[in-house]
Amino acid sequence: MYYKELRIVNFKRFAGVNVLPLHGDGNVTIIAAKNGVGKTTVLDAFNLALHGSKGIKQRYNKVGFKFDDWIKKTHNTTVQGEDCQVGVQLKLFDSVIGDVMISRDYWFEREGGPVDMELTVRINGKPLSLEAGESKHNIAQRWIEAFIPLAVSQRFLFDGEKLPDIDFSILNEELKSGLDDILGQHAIQQLNKHLNSIMKSTTKQMTPEDDQNNLDDWFEELENARDEKEIMEAELTQHVLLLEANESRSQSLENMLISKGTEEGENLGKIRSDQAVAAAKLAGRRDELIRAVSESIPFIIAGTPNELNDWEIESAKRKIDELESEKAAHKMIEEAVKKLKPSKKKRPYTTSLKKYRESILSQLKSELESTDNDISPLFQFLSKDDINSLEITHALIKEDITYKANSAVNDAIIALDNHEKLSSLMQAESERLGLENIAKEYKELSKLVANLRVDVVSRKSDLAKLSAFITEIEERIIDLQSLTEKDSKLNKRLESILQIRKIIIEYATQKRAALAKPLENGFSEGFKLLSRKASSVKSVTVSPTDYSPSIGMDGYEGNWLDRDLSATEKQHVGLSMLYAICKLSRISLPVVVDTPVSRMDKEHKGWSVTNFYPQLSHQVIVLTTSDDLSDGLFEELIEANCVGTQILLEETGPATAIAKTTNLNDFF
Repeated sequence: MYYKELRIVNFKRFAGVNVLPLHGDGNVTIIAAKNGVGKTTVLDAFNLALHGSKGIKQRYNKVGFKFDDWIKKTHNTTVQGEDCQVGVQLKLFDSVIGDVMISRDYWFEREGGPVDMELTVRINGKPLSLEAGESKHNIAQRWIEAFIPLAVSQRFLFDGEKLPDIDFSILNEELKSGLDDILGQHAIQQLNKHLNSIMKSTTKQMTPEDDQNNLDDWFEELENARDEKEIMEAELTQHVLLLEANESRSQSLENMLISKGTEEGENLGKIRSDQAVAAAKLAGRRDELIRAVSESIPFIIAGTPNELNDWEIESAKRKIDELESEKAAHKMIEEAVKKLKPSKKKRPYTTSLKKYRESILSQLKSELESTDNDISPLFQFLSKDDINSLEITHALIKEDITYKANSAVNDAIIALDNHEKLSSLMQAESERLGLENIAKEYKELSKLVANLRVDVVSRKSDLAKLSAFITEIEERIIDLQSLTEKDSKLNKRLESILQIRKIIIEYATQKRAALAKPLENGFSEGFKLLSRKASSVKSVTVSPTDYSPSIGMDGYEGNWLDRDLSATEKQHVGLSMLYAICKLSRISLPVVVDTPVSRMDKEHKGWSVTNFYPQLSHQVIVLTTSDDLSDGLFEELIEANCVGTQILLEETGPATAIAKTTNLNDFF
């Protein structure tokens, strides 16, 4: 696939229509500009054209981000009129499909109101065919997502400025979401979703009509819970990895303090030993405090009294005893009334026998209700056994609150005070020995590790509760399925679906494991093209379960990526993974890279520009400043015959810029 042309209309600094031709004789297209003139705008335009609001939301990934507000702010301020239009259009060529044009236009009023959007997709000049009942927008959106999935395209629209901000201790979570799709797992995931849909419809056919509404609700709850579980598992993995990385760093600092203390002062070693004991005790008290807070404190907050008699429970018990006695007596009277047959001569009422009985029974009912209303509303609907059970539970809670919870809180306070005291002593002694910075970092890291441990425990607990909830719903659905005969066609269909799902899940696991080795090779090759440290690399491995990379380097123990990497090193790791992805991707996409070498020194820029970028993909679109390709690097690219189209983004006013095709020799 090749990107042929990007058209931008009234978008940010580009007033009117601006056309950027993207495909030239060489495989590297250079779009150059000074800082603040429009490079980031071009990357935004690619995201907007391909995936609209979803692409922009994923690119900015901010809490509370509102696309409509964002798109309104992108309208060029120099364009006049009450009705505003912002448009982007991407033309590309695919070797199988042919020419494709994707166009998105947004309209809104300057004074506010909703945003209208029109999405158009044309293949070889013809619009997509509409299916019955489908809108043009829905068909176009689904076609684009199938053609270039969002998770895939995001890996080929690369912002070099963001690389130094990536935490490489959790790099796997940064990349995993898109890697499965890029490396061919998307179809497997789609098949799995389709099988889930068939399971749902089949189970519904097996369910009695009266239970089908419940079944719909259960399936919706199950789907939401599974999605939530997936998110929680990913977040838990991130926090566990972050905890492990900080624990490793904390241990390293501790070893430095111990070794230095041994060399220069026995007192520091003793204080450190005492502080380690205090830290262990604090961790133990923390676990007990978590239990107390989760089990006892809620009852205190809810207002459980110290003595149940504050709720007049003894009075309620007496009233309940009286009520039960009255009910027994009234039952005897009721039976007697039913047998009552007074003679007509002596009957005291002129009413019929039927009304006579009803009058007496009504009076009995009123008397019972009167006694029932005398019972406190707290206990009105409880039996005597319920109240006895409540008294036992309250006694246990009271004991827990009075002794265990108080003890847990007091012990935790003592342990915390002791830990703080010894930490302060250790810091003071470290300052005396010239280890002040290490001690401060160790102290702050100890607090972070403690918080992360609590967070991980809490997340594991939440995940366990959610898993139990999912199991409960699944069992409800299975119970409904069991109402159908085992040998029925529907049950056999379900068994077949479950077998197929088991096979494709196993296949997906094996597929990922099989891709790990070539991903290692691609990562290693890219790293060697980028870094002058490549000769020191002993090994490169990529996890077959989550794609997390590990580098063995001369002079370093363990994973070199666990170090505090410099900005340049982080760029090298991110770009190396991009290189590996490009080499293995089942979809051959162009790569768009913004600010590719912004944090690199001159030597590393030379390695990147002349060795790495020309080999990154069949089409590489580089958004660059003059500094990125200065000192003869642009000339080296020209001599390598890899440069195709050259575009300059030029400022024409305080709020405007234009894109023009030109020779960039003078710019660099």
